[in-house]
Amino acid sequence: MDEQSTAGLNEQTKRPLGQSMGLGGDPSKLADYYNDWATTYDRDVGETDEQYGLPGSVLIALDAAAEQIPSLRDTAITVLDAGCGTGRVAVALAANGYSCIDGVDLSPEMVALAERRTRPDGSPLYRRLESGVDLTTPPTAGWVAHAELVVVGGVFTIGHIPPIAIHQVAKLVKAGGVLITTVRPGYYDTTDYADVSAAFAASPAADLLAEFESLPYTEDSDGRYFVYRIN
Repeated sequence: MDEQSTAGLNEQTKRPLGQSMGLGGDPSKLADYYNDWATTYDRDVGETDEQYGLPGSVLIALDAAAEQIPSLRDTAITVLDAGCGTGRVAVALAANGYSCIDGVDLSPEMVALAERRTRPDGSPLYRRLESGVDLTTPPTAGWVAHAELVVVGGVFTIGHIPPIAIHQVAKLVKAGGVLITTVRPGYYDTTDYADVSAAFAASPAADLLAEFESLPYTEDSDGRYFVYRIN
């Protein structure tokens, strides 16, 4: 894995993330890798908000979307955390009042950790969780047009899913809803995400509501954040 792919990461994050980037996007290899990484994942990416900035940056992107679509401020809307991992994005969303959060991920062990997360009142953080979900393939009927807000955090990464998968994750969003994606700089610079995103936003399927070129991602690395309205 070249240095550009993991530029800005501290060594604790660079080593396991760099290894995952070398799996060529193979779903079975990725599932196995994240199953093994699950128990130390939160420690490795950063246990505090300052160390792992992605969830907080998702909230910034969501706030920008809500400026144009006020219904997103309704904390009773359905939210889908796509590629939920151990649940860090959902924790941030729940802290801001969102009560109907579902999650999908490729890794059963990651989902098992997400299932253990609770709200301050002791109730489960997630309403519904499913593992074994490959975001590069068409969603199953139960997830099609599922949520008013879909967040794909930390998934558009080298060796994980290709930019063209944006068309599959968009199918998870209800018409008129919002899709938020996070993109690591090395991924943006070495793939055709920019072209795919521009074509997607220029099509009848979606509009680009906001793009942030540099918001916190990991402790030592910023990322790009995209907000699309799905038509």
